[in-house]
Amino acid sequence: MADISRHCNYYANGSTCKNAHCRFAHDPVVRAAAPSAAASGQAIAAREALLMGEWIHVAAELEAAGGIAIANPALAACNLEFRRLTAEVTAAGKRAEANWALAAVLSPL
Repeated sequence: MADISRHCNYYANGSTCKNAHCRFAHDPVVRAAAPSAAASGQAIAAREALLMGEWIHVAAELEAAGGIAIANPALAACNLEFRRLTAEVTAAGKRAEANWALAAVLSPL
């Protein structure tokens, strides 16, 4: 998993980084996750954006493979665990605390 401390907070949240030679990473996947969270009225942390970006990547791989049924069993297990954790986090309203659990699920990928 990418190191969250190395990502530019301005760029990750959709703003313009005013530093011409920014020492932080400008990751388009992290930036792409920000508008969907903003549309739902949620503030998005850089850590959440990374997790969302990685999940979007995993979902694209699954779709390209023809779905979970014929995909790698590890990805299918990851998908089920991700859905369970997402439901749990939504019900509890504890997004920040569950990021570590989501990171643990996504890290083998």
